[in-house]
Amino acid sequence: MTERVTALLQSIGHHPSAESGQLTLPELGALIVVAGVEHGFEVELEVPCCPQHRNHKVDCLWRARNSDGSRGAVIVAWEFDGRDAGPGHLLGGGARRGNLKKLGDTGAALKIQALYSVRNGVLKDRRSAVRGALESAGIDVYLDSELISDKLEGIVNRALTRR
Repeated sequence: MTERVTALLQSIGHHPSAESGQLTLPELGALIVVAGVEHGFEVELEVPCCPQHRNHKVDCLWRARNSDGSRGAVIVAWEFDGRDAGPGHLLGGGARRGNLKKLGDTGAALKIQALYSVRNGVLKDRRSAVRGALESAGIDVYLDSELISDKLEGIVNRALTRR
């Protein structure tokens, strides 16, 4: 990891009611944005998942940078949610699009559902209800504490090989 990412990692995830490494949404978002920029990706926030669904947005994309200045391919698509997010939000169903479909529509090489832990206290962990469905669709699911420990570096390395 770069010095900037390392410094950020040391300064976030310290909340009185939470375990070390449990993050808020702003901390998680900052970590993902800084890691992407620091490793040479073009980072975009709140991007429509596909032209047909302009109102359905993905939280963050890491794109390759093309030498001619044109938009590069989407390498990593990220969705950020509280670890208490329910199956309807994450998987969709009925008229609800869900993160599973939004991430799939991006065409990204890597699709990540990142879950933060802290919002007015520590959130209940409900990922077991959706992890299997997301992972069978090619979407990796990580808790904030996993990203802080070593998983983010692994994602960065995988993304760098796909540029």
